Amino acid sequence: MKTKVSLVVLAFLFVTLLSCGYAKARIIEVDPPRNGLFGNLGESIDNLGRRVSDAVHAQICASIKTKISTKAIWIAGMKTSHLSRYKAIRDKLNRVIEEAGDNGYDTSQLEYDRDTLNIKINTFERDYNSFKSKIDEAKNGACDNTNDQNRNKMREVRALMRTVREDAKDIRDFYTDEIKVDMRVLKQQRYKKENE
Repeated sequence: MKTKVSLVVLAFLFVTLLSCGYAKARIIEVDPPRNGLFGNLGESIDNLGRRVSDAVHAQICASIKTKISTKAIWIAGMKTSHLSRYKAIRDKLNRVIEEAGDNGYDTSQLEYDRDTLNIKINTFERDYNSFKSKIDEAKNGACDNTNDQNRNKMREVRALMRTVREDAKDIRDFYTDEIKVDMRVLKQQRYKKENE
């Protein structure tokens, strides 16, 4: 088992070195020996270790930035679609309130729903903006931070993402549980008025 692991590690180092632009014959650069046969070999191995470590860090950094950017783009699209739907609901609600008010119907509950919906939309936008700033902060600091700092940043990002999703669910539930019900009540007022 140990030989398999060591072979995998050696293969990984070899592939990493090749991807960094080192030729096959230039894996270890050794200066002419000074103090004996292997005088500078230790320094060359240390330099090689640092170069490999830097190359691995750069690849990990690029990978993290790419993943965060992809997720941020997807979430920005989600925000746009959610906000367009919420604003369409608000506009429709405004039209219904105006038309029903002009015809003498009681729209006080719908006006309350509209105000509550506006508050919920503003909360969604505020939480999304804080999420966006946190994810940008995580992306920009991905290379400079340690693994623990990156993990903590991503935990914060995930917590804010949960908050944004809860806000979206809250608006959806409010629409189905309150606004639709109050629209039905308004329709019932219209039918009662027409039948009188």
